[in-house]
Amino acid sequence: MSGLLRRGARGMILDADDGGIWTFAPDPSFNGLLDRHVTVEAVQCGPERLEVLWMGAHRQARAG
Repeated sequence: MSGLLRRGARGMILDADDGGIWTFAPDPSFNGLLDRHVTVEAVQCGPERLEVLWMGAHRQARAG
């Protein structure tokens, strides 16, 4: 999944490209990705909560 990574009052928030909003525990290794479009590999562990396995800057496929 991909979307915009933001910081919330109780953790980090992913505003997903599909319109969903997901929260997850803050991790200092993600600070460099704040306010950027990211790709996330995660497991859903609650109604709107993720356990993030991996996160990186989102790269769009090149046309052509």
